Amino acid sequence: MTHLAYALTDGNDPMTYGEIDLLYDLAAKLGPNPIVVNIGAADGLSTITFLEGCADAFVFSLDVEECPQERANVEAAGLDLARVARVLGRSQEAGREFPYEADLVFVDGGHDYESVKGDIETWAPHVKPEGMLAFHDYIPPPPPANNPSYAYDAINENLPDGFVMIEHVDRLIVFRRLK
Repeated sequence: MTHLAYALTDGNDPMTYGEIDLLYDLAAKLGPNPIVVNIGAADGLSTITFLEGCADAFVFSLDVEECPQERANVEAAGLDLARVARVLGRSQEAGREFPYEADLVFVDGGHDYESVKGDIETWAPHVKPEGMLAFHDYIPPPPPANNPSYAYDAINENLPDGFVMIEHVDRLIVFRRLK
């Protein structure tokens, strides 16, 4: 199946087709009216994939940059902009006051160790039981020079008990929160 987000990648960067397929499948399996937290808005590739996979999802899209291309790309894809709340700022700060449980939290923001660790500490408690916590740029050390991600170490050293790995495709890994 060809997904709308394929138009925003060359099949490798910023995401592979397999990673997009997995995000779509995750969204399609969410229950009714799910809440998705998307950390790292960029050009909207993941937001588009979540909305395509689950049209009634509500996506909180966070980034430290304004990323106007996300809105433009969601609109160009013909998806409902009213189902996206754009949050400008650091994900850890936004997460401290976040009032909801999330069905899915997708972390693709800062890739340094401390940022990923902070996202885990901040957002894992917001994942509802049976919900999912997913990470992009999960690359075993040493990461390539063109993608210096330290997510691998941060995830392996800081993921709290109660999360089990359920999927791993290319640089995308997904954990489910147990009850």
